[in-house]
Amino acid sequence: MNKNIFREYDIRGIYPKDLNEDIYFEIGNAIAHKCNQLNIDSIVIGRDGRLSGKSLIDALENSLLSNGINVENIGIVTSPLLY
Repeated sequence: MNKNIFREYDIRGIYPKDLNEDIYFEIGNAIAHKCNQLNIDSIVIGRDGRLSGKSLIDALENSLLSNGINVENIGIVTSPLLY
C-alpha cells in the first residue's frame, strides 16, 4: 500500500493504481479495528461523485460490516457535510 495516499484529513490517490477496492477493504479493516478498540459500533460513510466511488465505498462498507461495525452509507455527499 502506498503510504502517500494518507493525508491529514482524507485519502487521495490515482484509481486504480493507488486506490482500488482491495486497498479500501484493507482500510476498512483498519478502521474497524480502531472502532472496536474504542467501543464504537457505528460509522457514517459517504463519497464524492467520481465513477470509481461506488465500487470503492462498497468495498469499504463490506469490510466494516464484516468486522461488526454498523454502517450508515449516506451516498454522494460534500466533505463538509460528512464531517
